[in-house]
Amino acid sequence: MSNDETYLPLDRKFRMLRVKRMLEQETDANGHTITMTRLLQLLGDENEKDRRTLYEDVRDLEYLGTKVKIVKGKRPPELNVEARFFSMAELKAL
Repeated sequence: MSNDETYLPLDRKFRMLRVKRMLEQETDANGHTITMTRLLQLLGDENEKDRRTLYEDVRDLEYLGTKVKIVKGKRPPELNVEARFFSMAELKAL
């Protein structure tokens, strides 16, 4: 988030939450990643769906505490959520 933007529009917040949920569902700590192309496909027919806005969403998610790893050197780049609130074993125990 840039310093001059105190509040994000509601549609942007919703998209960021969807991106976070998709990253958590499609990736794991064992190295399973998702490509930007696949993430765009999962977002569907939304307005402003391009790689630049996804990078902005990832940057903002990182600012808010989500640890997202961008695997560079691959085309298209791949993403992975490095940390989750609960481990898989903890979730299964719940």
